[in-house]
Amino acid sequence: MFSVFVAGLMLTLLIVFYAYQRYVVPDRSDTGARAEVGAPSEPASVAATGEGTAPTAMAAESPASAEADTTAEAREDKSDLPIPAVERNVTPAGVTQAPKIDGPLQRVPAPAPDQTRLTAVTTKRYFQPIVLDAGHARVADGPDLYTLAFAGVEAPDFKSTCVTHGGQTWRCGGEARGDLSRLVQGRALDCTPATPDAQNVIRTYCSIGRFDISMWLIKRGWARPADDATEEIRAAADEAKAAKIGIWQ
Repeated sequence: MFSVFVAGLMLTLLIVFYAYQRYVVPDRSDTGARAEVGAPSEPASVAATGEGTAPTAMAAESPASAEADTTAEAREDKSDLPIPAVERNVTPAGVTQAPKIDGPLQRVPAPAPDQTRLTAVTTKRYFQPIVLDAGHARVADGPDLYTLAFAGVEAPDFKSTCVTHGGQTWRCGGEARGDLSRLVQGRALDCTPATPDAQNVIRTYCSIGRFDISMWLIKRGWARPADDATEEIRAAADEAKAAKIGIWQ
């Protein structure tokens, strides 16, 4: 009976000792292996010399800073190069070559404006005009209403009729107004400023886009030259009359 008790006690002690060695005492071989795996590898030159700190810092140096140092050294080297005596022309075809500079640049005053150049004529813009006939349009300037009479021309009113060379009567006034209305189509008129008369009629030259309305009417045969017509208007009227267009049919 006693021998059985001793045998059980010995077995218990062996189990406790094995557990202590297995779970309490660290395995030195495993610790060393883990340290070798987790630590960054050092270059062979560092391991051989034993100087691990300085080479590692040099290896960690930024490539951008090294490149900047190289560029700075290259600039210093180029500054000592002689300036070439002959310049290479790289001007592309069709482009005027820049003048050669043989001295320092100098600041010169700006040229005075040419007083002989014509200044732009200020125009008055009238929005949403209403064509009354080939020679007149109704416009508004604020609360006031005016009638524009196109200068340099005399156009038939809306109810006027004309007789062709063949003796046929036709409504030239209505067709003239319709043609001008298609040109204007509610767009703004740019007119030379002029003073209205007692009936709020403003006789002036007007344009719409690139068309001078007085010249446009003359060229299409919808008006005759007025007493204040320019030489250009009179010449255009002769051409329209010779072509037998508009009221000259």
